[in-house]
Amino acid sequence: MDDRRFDDLTKLLGRRASRRAVFKGIATTALAAVVGRAALSEQVASAAPPTQGGVKQRVKKYCNAAGQACKNSLNPTRRCCYRCSGSGKQATCCEAKGYACSDDGQCCDGRICRDPNLSDGVHLKGCFDSGTLPVGAECRVDGECATGVCASGACCDPTAVCNADPYIPGSGECCDPSSEVCTTDDGCCPFASVCYNNRYGTTSCCDPETQACIDVAPQSGDYRCVPWP
Repeated sequence: MDDRRFDDLTKLLGRRASRRAVFKGIATTALAAVVGRAALSEQVASAAPPTQGGVKQRVKKYCNAAGQACKNSLNPTRRCCYRCSGSGKQATCCEAKGYACSDDGQCCDGRICRDPNLSDGVHLKGCFDSGTLPVGAECRVDGECATGVCASGACCDPTAVCNADPYIPGSGECCDPSSEVCTTDDGCCPFASVCYNNRYGTTSCCDPETQACIDVAPQSGDYRCVPWP
C-alpha cells in the first residue's frame, strides 16, 4: 500500500470513529435525561407534607388524586398518586398504605379507607390493612381492628366496651380506660362523676353541674344522682 492510500484510509477510519463517538455521546445524554426525569418524577410523586392525623398526603400540584383516571398508565409515578388500578380508560389511581383517601375503592391491594384517630379533630382518612387499626380508629366491623373489637364505629380495648349487646356486633360504647369507667345505668362516665349504689350494686353517672351523688336513705348505701338543692 502506498503512502497516499494509507493516509486516505486513516482519515476514513478517523471519521467513522468520530461519528460513532458522537452517536454514542448523544445516546448516553438522552438516556441520562430519561433516567433523571424518571427519578425526579418518582421523588415528586412520593413527596408528601408532614403527616396529619396519622395520614400522609401527596403533593397535589404534581399528582392526580386517588380515584381519578390515570393519564399515563405506563408511568403512574409521574401522572398518578401511587399506581394505576385497572386498565385502559377504566384505569384509576389507587393509593399506598398510610396515604389519604375517601373510600375503600381508592386504596391499592384491597386496603380499607378509615380515619386512624377519631378524636384528634383532623377527620382525615387513609389506606390501611384490615386487622391493623389501633384503638380509637374508625371501624365498621370487629375484624378491622387490631384488638378485634369495634364498638359504635371505633376500635376499642375489649376491657373498655360498655353496654354491648352480644347479639349485635359493634354495639355498645368504647370507654377511655384512662379517664372513664363503664356504669351499669349510663354507659361510659368520667371517674369523678361516677355514683356507686352500694345497696343495689349499680352505678350511674351524675352531671357535675346539676347533680350530686347522695345516699337517699341515710346509712342505707342507696346512693343516687339527685339534683342540687
